[in-house]
Amino acid sequence: MPIDWRTGQLKDILKLKRNSIKAGQNTELPYLPIDVIPMKTFAISEFKLNEEAKSSLVTFSKNDIIIGAMRVYFHRVVLAPCDGITRTTCFTLVPHNPEYLSYCLLCCDLDSSIEYAQTTSKGSTMPYAIWDGGLGDMEISIPSLKVAKEFNDVILPMLEKIQSSYYENTYLKELRDSLLSKLMSGDIDVSRVEI
Repeated sequence: MPIDWRTGQLKDILKLKRNSIKAGQNTELPYLPIDVIPMKTFAISEFKLNEEAKSSLVTFSKNDIIIGAMRVYFHRVVLAPCDGITRTTCFTLVPHNPEYLSYCLLCCDLDSSIEYAQTTSKGSTMPYAIWDGGLGDMEISIPSLKVAKEFNDVILPMLEKIQSSYYENTYLKELRDSLLSKLMSGDIDVSRVEI
């Protein structure tokens, strides 16, 4: 380990957020329940409608790290592309220092981190990962702020590209649906198009 790094715990660089919200309190926020968070990829492909958010709700902010805590072995780890709502079945995490964001996300996404969270989970039929006394206590190597910043400067633009793919894909789906209905109804004639 480099001399300017140190050994610590995940909670030394990340904190758990628990900003509760009642159903219907903010109808503008999209809803990201645990079953919509993709497995083993950062690319979110959908949100649910806000009115589907019913109970045990917490808010998250853009660039918060969201981890599916219920059945953590499904390996659901994403970087929020926008502000939104999820349930308490997820961890909503934010770095103490934003320069550590990319490092924190990739630490959380390691198979070994998911295994650690699974090992320290509570419950047998529906295991829940815990933060205090669990994943937050996982021992990690912590780089210096200078190294974390340099790493973040390289990695964050890539993560932001993944985040923006959600909006691009949503736009393309809407465009496809609009064009498809016009093609089916005959509003658009493609009989003279040469391929």
